[in-house]
Amino acid sequence: MKFLITLMMILAVSGSIAVAQSSSAWREFTRDSEEFTVAFPEEIKYEELPGPARSATYWSRSDQVRIFIASEARNSHPILDQALNIIDGYGMTETEISSIPAKRYRRTDDRFVYGAVTVSTEGRSYFFFAVAPIGSADDADRFLDSVRLAPRPLEPGETPVEAPKSAEKSTKTNFDQKPPFGAGRSETTSPFGAGRSSNQVPPPTDPMSRPQSDNSGVRILSKPRPSYTDIARLLRIDGSVILKVTFGADGAIGPVTILAALPFGLTESAIGAARSIKFEPARRDGKPYTVAKNVEYTFTVY
Repeated sequence: MKFLITLMMILAVSGSIAVAQSSSAWREFTRDSEEFTVAFPEEIKYEELPGPARSATYWSRSDQVRIFIASEARNSHPILDQALNIIDGYGMTETEISSIPAKRYRRTDDRFVYGAVTVSTEGRSYFFFAVAPIGSADDADRFLDSVRLAPRPLEPGETPVEAPKSAEKSTKTNFDQKPPFGAGRSETTSPFGAGRSSNQVPPPTDPMSRPQSDNSGVRILSKPRPSYTDIARLLRIDGSVILKVTFGADGAIGPVTILAALPFGLTESAIGAARSIKFEPARRDGKPYTVAKNVEYTFTVY
């Protein structure tokens, strides 16, 4: 009995240490030029954009959640107006952040939970966004809960910023136009491979390709590239979609199973590309047979 009690105490202490380590992994992020502070376990990257809005975007991802922040000043909102289109139709509640009126948005689908916060000070307007698998919804909420504001007084001659329109009334933006802050790239190599910036790149030689013989693997004839969706590019969503693709004995693509997904249409884009693969079926003793292979499509924003 004493041994069991001691063991339980050791496990309890170990659990407490694990929780503490997990909690300490989240660290605060802020910049001298901004009024906000957030917490996130990974490095947050940022880009400042030229123009009267003095726009800046921030993004990062952990194993559980992807985040995006847009910050703009004065009466011009080239990024925020697009961001508000994304959350059009999300559930919305009125809230406060550091005693400043704000709006919080939330939506879920079959695989992901989406959350956002919009808030404006006298000098700047902000959009905070998080998306995570449904099982990691707490991490998305934790990021949004961490948002704090420390508004600065206006500089001489500055006028209060006009807040962007609400998501319900925002002017629709043409997402076919390339945004000024990054291009998307899709490929079938490792998730973080380097390469030139473009919307689409030629696929690499497929490892499943084999010369045709009495015994041969699937021979790929053509492999279309998935396209980067405009919303995913705007929010800098990157990573890999992994599919189990059935290459039928009849030369047609059969069932496609999702093993790893990405939001905002990237999974669907990858599935569409996979279903368009042209191939010669695998052969055993000269006879075609059906085989399933994992196919990975990687999306990277530069």
